Amino acid sequence: MVISRVLQAGSIEYTFYDSNNSVISLDAALLNDINLSSNLKNEYIGETSLKISKKSFIGYRFSKVELEQGIADTKVFLNDLTDKELSELLKN
Repeated sequence: MVISRVLQAGSIEYTFYDSNNSVISLDAALLNDINLSSNLKNEYIGETSLKISKKSFIGYRFSKVELEQGIADTKVFLNDLTDKELSELLKN
């Protein structure tokens, strides 16, 4: 299994919602509960959103490697794993 692709974001903006799907205003108590690392550059957007400007990997694609021996060389094939296949491999 290899990581064949990654998805990176330069920043991520968060908006928080309550159980009624209403936007929650950011206040000191909520920000304390979130417990952000001090090395993150963050910015408040209005009173309802938080933008964290740090490059982060947010997605991965795992592939299984299959080799096919030819007469003169070996071909390498990367086949994407499904969620179920990945879960099974990680259990072992």
